[in-house]
Amino acid sequence: MAYITCYKNVTDELRINSVQVVSAEGYSSVELSCERRLNSQVLQEWVSAIRTNIQLLNRREAERLSEEQAVIGEKVHLIGWVSERLSVNEYNQVWKRKFLALRSEALEIFSEVPKSVREWCRPESMLKLCEFNVTILKGRSQPNLRSHSIHVASGKGFSHVLAFEYAKNLAEWTQEIHLTTMRFVQLKKRIKFKVNWRGMAAVLVIDIETGFSVVDSSEK
Repeated sequence: MAYITCYKNVTDELRINSVQVVSAEGYSSVELSCERRLNSQVLQEWVSAIRTNIQLLNRREAERLSEEQAVIGEKVHLIGWVSERLSVNEYNQVWKRKFLALRSEALEIFSEVPKSVREWCRPESMLKLCEFNVTILKGRSQPNLRSHSIHVASGKGFSHVLAFEYAKNLAEWTQEIHLTTMRFVQLKKRIKFKVNWRGMAAVLVIDIETGFSVVDSSEK
């Protein structure tokens, strides 16, 4: 589960006619570059081939993990690397690579690839489906040089700006999050959320057949 990047480490600065392929552990890497712009097409062909193979391997790994229901508890729909924005100042933005996993009931963020049952059960951040919103960043809200970015925010105060390397990665993840959320809602059929309504504790009920309703928190 290596990853390929066209950005310099922890920054939003693009590499010039080069990319870096980094191992899953982050300890080893190789840089592919071309000396002249005339060779950029060759570099892009290599990048495309490497990216395609990484995506294929990630898909196979997700399928393998899904078969181990007793280990991780639920299906894994998609896994892969993203960059999360940690801070912003006047001169640059600081980014850090994170491992993303989309499961049947949640989107999970890890600092490294989980290697054991214990690590899979302890994500750095877990956002339950139907409790967060995904916005594709465009225009002024878009990070300087990270053109394939999303903002993930939940009502519980969690907020993440995540950047993908390529437009295809962005499209794949946003589509899969949408489809997995739809499947989650269809399976649950009825979801409840604790809310505050006119100054009083209440429960928002979303029913796939009857629609929305707000009831007193004391009602069962």
